[in-house]
Amino acid sequence: MDYYQEDLAYIHDSGFGDFARNAGAEVITLLQNKGILDGLVVDLACGTGIFSERLFASGYDVLGVDISASMLNIARRRAPSATFLQASLLSAEIPPCRAVTILGEGINYLFDETNDLSTVTRLFKRIYSALEPSGLLAFDTYQRLIAPKGGKQTILREGEDWTVFAQSTAEAGILKRYIVNFRKMGEGYRRTEETHLVRLYTGQDLAKSLREVGFKVRVCQGYGGYALARSRAVLIARKP
Repeated sequence: MDYYQEDLAYIHDSGFGDFARNAGAEVITLLQNKGILDGLVVDLACGTGIFSERLFASGYDVLGVDISASMLNIARRRAPSATFLQASLLSAEIPPCRAVTILGEGINYLFDETNDLSTVTRLFKRIYSALEPSGLLAFDTYQRLIAPKGGKQTILREGEDWTVFAQSTAEAGILKRYIVNFRKMGEGYRRTEETHLVRLYTGQDLAKSLREVGFKVRVCQGYGGYALARSRAVLIARKP
């Protein structure tokens, strides 16, 4: 099936873009502090292009990759000077570049059913080969579900013309997220549903894979001054 279809893509862009803005600002600062001031940055799982737009405005060339056509439709309108490709981040061709980013737990999603630790490790190898010396890979991972007693976590969010309800459960290292969307269309609301599966990886397991590939790795609790919840980890990997 298609993921992040039209309504959920719109809702995600309208109501959940703060992560890309806040984390993205810290990643740009990180790149600049490491002397990466220009050149190509590959933004995997780029979503609606919020971070891609900021990268381009900061002087970088940008290739954004996402599996959702609806997300990319918004991204292309937001950042028309960037290049966007519809593909799984696990199989997309990664050209020579100075940095690669995967913001928003993109590495965890089972939109591509081949996603497991061995496949992710192969992705790390391809990124390592594509990066210039001293190039950076920055991404975050969902480690575990923080849920109340009973094992479920529920979220209800509303915007001016939409409402979204999501319920998450986790079992055997897989988070299942059932999502119901209501988007105002004319005088009424359109209801759509999606179910997302997310594979949980610990930051330490991913760091081990990165080091085996050849990266120098830091595991953090956030991007610079932007802290994340305990259920997530940030990994900053540098190619020597």
